[in-house]
Amino acid sequence: MKTKIIMYTCLSMLMLSCLNRTSNTKKPIINQIEIDEQTSHQLEGLETYMRSTDFTGHITNIKINTQKLPDTAPDDSLIEELHTVNADVIETFVGTPTNKIEFKIITEEGETIQFEKEIIISLCLSNNELSWAGSGSIFPATSLFIQKATKIKNSQPFNASPDFCK
Repeated sequence: MKTKIIMYTCLSMLMLSCLNRTSNTKKPIINQIEIDEQTSHQLEGLETYMRSTDFTGHITNIKINTQKLPDTAPDDSLIEELHTVNADVIETFVGTPTNKIEFKIITEEGETIQFEKEIIISLCLSNNELSWAGSGSIFPATSLFIQKATKIKNSQPFNASPDFCK
């Protein structure tokens, strides 16, 4: 009997030791929620884009109109398309508050543009027109990202410097 107790005790201690080792590789915790590395990087990207672009908003009812652009260089095979995106704005985090936006995205012919039903997006403003800020400027409109955007928006002082768009 004494041998069994010692064996179970040793086994229990070994298991606790293994648990302690794996718990040392903690994931970031935000608002008491454990998040994975990809989400952590996306949240960092959200802050970077919010502080570096002219507009960041939570949008929905996204409609896309696509048209081919004139071929300005017939010597190459590149044909571009202009995607005009219209959407309702649920909340403006950076920039002039508005209920609706329109922005432009230029891609190579055949590249598909699609969005989730709701997103958070950062855009650049040039000549009174909004345009896509590029890869990495679109974020999921989950409660975690909305809370983060609101926190950044309300941080004092909020220093937006749209250097990224210049």
